[in-house]
Amino acid sequence: MSDNSSALSVVINLAMLIVWIFYLQIFLVAYLRQRKPKILINRGGGTGMKAHCIVSNMSQEPIYVQSILAILKTDTRSWMMAVTDVEGLDEGTPRASEATNQGPLCQGDHMDIGTLGSLVERTRRCTDLPDTDEDPSTVFKEFELIVVAAHSSDALTIGAKRTFNFKPEAPGDSIVPATVETKQISAIWERRHVQRLLQENL
Repeated sequence: MSDNSSALSVVINLAMLIVWIFYLQIFLVAYLRQRKPKILINRGGGTGMKAHCIVSNMSQEPIYVQSILAILKTDTRSWMMAVTDVEGLDEGTPRASEATNQGPLCQGDHMDIGTLGSLVERTRRCTDLPDTDEDPSTVFKEFELIVVAAHSSDALTIGAKRTFNFKPEAPGDSIVPATVETKQISAIWERRHVQRLLQENL
């Protein structure tokens, strides 16, 4: 009888341990998911080239936006440039925050980094293609934006990217998001790649 009670007690304790481990794992996964940085890149306030590009911080903690990279692509080539700083301001702009999109972004905050048309045009000027008034949607295939940021809980650079497709057949909405959601750059190899891109565009 005593042996049976001891065996039953061991089984009960083991079952309780398994249950506690299960709940601990659920708690840990939920905690890590909450701590995971999330940056959104959306368009709003218009359509096509007139739409504004909005960067939002949906992380649980503040992030520091280090750089915004823009990439124009054709079927065979691509061109990249940093579009972090704001163009068209007077030299007497009083605050650095008005001259650049670099800086801290608190939880739930967002920033307007300009219209898609202005970002495309800035990137287009860095290409070696002839200067023309031709509609970019007839020249290029994709436009990609990469937001590079620092996050307090991560030693490596974090980031997010959004690809937009050019639609020359739709003049009123000639540039549209390629996907429903912003892609988070979370894999180690992706983050190292972004860090290299950041280094190249200092």
